[in-house]
Amino acid sequence: MAKFTLLVATFALFLLVANATIYRTTVVIDDADSRSGQQQRCQRQLQDQQELNRCKSFLSQRIQGHGANPRQQQDIQQCCQQLEQLDRECRCPGLEQVTRSQVSQGQLGDQQKRQIIQTAQRIPSMCGMRPTQCDFETLTTDNRPRNTDQQRCQQQFQEQQQLRQCKSYLSQRVQEEQPYGSNRRQEQEIQQCCQQLEQLDRECRCPGLEQVTRSQVSQGQLGDQQKRQIIQTAQRIPSMCGMRPTQCDFETLTTDNSPRNTDQQRCQQQLQEQQQLSQCKSYLSQRVQEEQPYGSNRRQEQEIQPCCRQLEQLDTECRCPGLERVTRSQVSQSQLGDQQKRQIIQIAESIPSMCNMRPMECDFESSRSDM
Repeated sequence: MAKFTLLVATFALFLLVANATIYRTTVVIDDADSRSGQQQRCQRQLQDQQELNRCKSFLSQRIQGHGANPRQQQDIQQCCQQLEQLDRECRCPGLEQVTRSQVSQGQLGDQQKRQIIQTAQRIPSMCGMRPTQCDFETLTTDNRPRNTDQQRCQQQFQEQQQLRQCKSYLSQRVQEEQPYGSNRRQEQEIQQCCQQLEQLDRECRCPGLEQVTRSQVSQGQLGDQQKRQIIQTAQRIPSMCGMRPTQCDFETLTTDNSPRNTDQQRCQQQLQEQQQLSQCKSYLSQRVQEEQPYGSNRRQEQEIQPCCRQLEQLDTECRCPGLERVTRSQVSQSQLGDQQKRQIIQIAESIPSMCNMRPMECDFESSRSDM
């Protein structure tokens, strides 16, 4: 009897190993087939959307012209409409394909190529769709080796006058206590700050901004609220400029030594103070009713700003939970279809990116599971 039991156990173990081997082999084959199928599917969708010709036109306009114009606004709207018809995983490969054809033009200089690449990478964010940012790692403008030591960054920093335009912009933000883009002077100063940052190597931008920010928050006459505002604003300046890295993290910069309670009670209190993000809820309702992509009209751009101001008053770790709570109340409405619910969730997840604040994107897994 014992021998028979041992024989049965050995046979069962053999079957288990064999099945596991077969399963692993099947997964590998299916995964390869899946990748090939995905590429073919993306290529078909790109052809259906005319190889994203409106996105290509938008990028060309950005290089040829300076500043926004009606033609650019029309091109980006139609570009967003084309991207909307692609599956999420097809959008960045499609944009990279368009961008590669643009930067391969021999008459373009390195500066123009960088501008094309940086603009194309953030087109999904302009459209309010996911992924909010693409990463074209294989696209480069030159083959120059880069030394990443502090001495080179410091030299570039000095050549750009210690980023004095960025310093001026931060000072204005604190004095006026107004959101980005609220007046012509701020817009002019952030543009000049972006021009200075553009001349720094990517890995030198955040250290340069941190150096500027440190000199600002060290001023004794500033309160903790103003210091927090300076730090938060400075950390997202690269995102405002449409350049990488999109966000800086000044870990060594603090406004005070008071401990922060990160529990739900503090976030709930902040949400109540900000009226449960009523402006964000209003914005989501309008988006569903109009069924238009972000940035498709001036009214939507104005409607997102009050929501951004409410979010800005929340601590970073409270923003996504607050937005998820708002989103959950929206998708629980029985009269909404699954398509509308998905639209609400996708838009809400990308609101921090639209507002140029951290975290750049939320992920409402539990809200999706409730659908």
